[in-house]
Amino acid sequence: MVVFQSSLSWILTTRSTGEIELSEKIGVMVRVRYIPGSSTCCLMSEGVSDPPAGGTLSRYTWCLAFAATLQQLNEMAAQREDLADNLHTQIVCELMRYTQELKAERKTHFQDGRRAQQHIESSWKQLESVYSVIESSL
Repeated sequence: MVVFQSSLSWILTTRSTGEIELSEKIGVMVRVRYIPGSSTCCLMSEGVSDPPAGGTLSRYTWCLAFAATLQQLNEMAAQREDLADNLHTQIVCELMRYTQELKAERKTHFQDGRRAQQHIESSWKQLESVYSVIESSL
C-alpha cells in the first residue's frame, strides 16, 4: 500500500508539474505572440490581404473569430493552470501526508511485532526451563 501510494504521488506530482508548465506556455504564447498591437504579433507581421468584393465586414470577420478563439484558449490555459495547481497543492500534498502517516504506523506495528516476538521467545525459554525442572524432579 505504501509503495503504491508513493508511486501514485510521484505520478501525480509529475503530471501536475507538466500540466502547470503546459498551461503557462500556452498562456505566454497567446499573450505574447498573438496580442494585436505588439511588435511580435504574427497577425500584424503576416499582413492583411485586401478584402473580397463583399465589403469591410468580411475583412474583419476572420480576425474577430481568431481573436475570440485566442481569448478562449487563454481562458482555458488559465483554468488548466488553476486545476493543475489545485491538483498539486490539495491532492498530492494530501497523498504525501497520508503516505507519511502510513509509514509511521507501519513502523510502530513492526516495533510492536518485534516486542511481541521477543516476549514469546522469552516465555518459550521460561517454559523450557520450567519443563526441564519438572522433568528432572520426576
